[in-house]
Amino acid sequence: MDLLSTGILKQNLCHDSKYFDKSRLPYLLMIVTITLTWVAFSYNKFAVPSEGWYVVYADMILNGKTPYVDFDLLFPPLYTYIITFVNLIFGNNLIVYRILGIFVFLSIIYMAFCIFSLVFPNWISAIAALVVMAVMQSENTFIAYDYIRFYDLFNYVSFYLLLRVIVKKYNDELFNEKNTLFLAGLFLALAILTRQTSGIIVLFYDIVFFILVLLLVKMISISWKSLGHLILGLCVPFFILLLWILFSDISIGNYIGMTILSGSKGSIYGMLFNWILDLPNGHSFYPYLQNDFQLIIISVAVTVGVIGLYFLTGRCLKKCTVLQISLGDRVLTAIFAIVAIASTIALYSSFDFANYLSSNWISAEKMMFFINLTFGICLVGYVLKKLISKKCPSKYEVAFMFFSFFLFSVQFGSGTSGGLSLGQGALNFGFVVALALFACRKIPKPSVNFVGKIAVISLVCVLFSTSVAVKVEHPYYWWGMNEESYPEANCTTDLDYFNGIVMTSDEKSVYENFVSNVNCYLGEDDSLYCYSQVMVFYTLANKLPVVKAPVSWFDVSRNSTILDDLEYLQNNNPRMIVFADHGEDVLAAHEKSFGTGEDSYAHRALYEWLLDCKNGICGNYSIIETYNVDNYCIYLLLCN
Repeated sequence: MDLLSTGILKQNLCHDSKYFDKSRLPYLLMIVTITLTWVAFSYNKFAVPSEGWYVVYADMILNGKTPYVDFDLLFPPLYTYIITFVNLIFGNNLIVYRILGIFVFLSIIYMAFCIFSLVFPNWISAIAALVVMAVMQSENTFIAYDYIRFYDLFNYVSFYLLLRVIVKKYNDELFNEKNTLFLAGLFLALAILTRQTSGIIVLFYDIVFFILVLLLVKMISISWKSLGHLILGLCVPFFILLLWILFSDISIGNYIGMTILSGSKGSIYGMLFNWILDLPNGHSFYPYLQNDFQLIIISVAVTVGVIGLYFLTGRCLKKCTVLQISLGDRVLTAIFAIVAIASTIALYSSFDFANYLSSNWISAEKMMFFINLTFGICLVGYVLKKLISKKCPSKYEVAFMFFSFFLFSVQFGSGTSGGLSLGQGALNFGFVVALALFACRKIPKPSVNFVGKIAVISLVCVLFSTSVAVKVEHPYYWWGMNEESYPEANCTTDLDYFNGIVMTSDEKSVYENFVSNVNCYLGEDDSLYCYSQVMVFYTLANKLPVVKAPVSWFDVSRNSTILDDLEYLQNNNPRMIVFADHGEDVLAAHEKSFGTGEDSYAHRALYEWLLDCKNGICGNYSIIETYNVDNYCIYLLLCN
């Protein structure tokens, strides 16, 4: 009997031919309830100064500016125009974007459940989806409406549709193959038009995988014509983009120069591979692992364990005959749901409890990366062995292999932006949890089966609780900007942009003081310049950037544009400057990540000029306010 190819597995691989069936409803209610419980505590809290880059882009567009002409935009325009549309329809208010983020986040978690339910039972899929939810929100800079979350959503939808094709083919079910592949290509294109560097890597993987499947796996009868519909779906958004570029009088050379050849992340080689060189270090396991050797030993041990898990799963699958959800499975699912809701409420209600749990939190994205990669390599080795023996791999093996290396391609894309991230690796966590529960479920001896599932669920409860806890204590931290803990967000302000937002007393004081100074010193024709990532001050001052690089942050602005902006600033002396001093360490870290000091000379020159302005060396500016907010020192400079 061929491994993983029994009729029983066929039933498990896809429970129903429909997109939705009533058996999913309790699990969807569980997912929505637990996710909204977390959302209720967090969606309107805090007002970090670095939130709101694309709000400023939207304001510029609504005031007649054109991206790639009047200002630099190093990403494709899709997300920028989504935010512009929201701004136009609902007004420029932070709470509007936060509410948008709720729908985006719920959609991501729903798609995670749909993906898992193609290859796992519903109860396992629901638990895995909630693991995705907990891990994703624990990301250090999690903002639910951020462009990376839209990228995740588009990417998840595309992957779901492609995986569904494999599953349907495995089940010999009738479905609209061409339309499914067309939509998969369409959403993949939307992902690329949201984050091009990551999306292109996933595109390359998807195309290569399906071509190899067509050539090597004869039992999956996907025609080349159907594959053409995938390419057609990819082409449609790019054709619309081309029309928009032509009708907007945007130079194609400028567009390509900004979105592909900007050089903002240094060399192509460094962008693609520097993150791999950074893998064998203990940073993500701090404070438990303090050196490279410990991380390597643990990673090797985990990956070897995964190999054993894989073969255990394969062996037990032949013996297993019961795949229906048992009473024990229902009880364990209910226990996890209760723990997830109760721990979320308890953590946001008791800071001491959250502090205790977060101190035991481990950012394990690298460990999960090794686990998934090893599992995928095991599958490749097994499939190659079958092909050499002239045996056809089962569709189940193909589906798991597709899943595993899709996750690898997503994390590879994440690495191009400075390293592996929890948010982009969240689906990886869910996949590993689902595999562990699936393996336990296949153990023939009921007592061992149940004990194994209890052990996995216990670990998942700890992972969920600690992931939520770390967000209570550290809601946002990014390059030295460290938001205060959840209990400190207890103030509101009358400023229109922050209507409905609860912030810290420091944030309230800074923003209200800044607006007061704007009303006192800035006239209608006076200009404001904000450096480097604190774009919210443009919004509060109702001013537009006067430079070509609105966000003068390292990897979202070009050296040539920064130099032009510096010359403009030196010659025109904006009436007011908001200078967020990130310090030498942040500058050096970006130089290390994205190039050499020579590659970042423009950012260093701009930063040093601002230091001269702050210190009175250039003679044109004086400090009128010094703000200390979220562990950041921000200077308000006024032209003499």
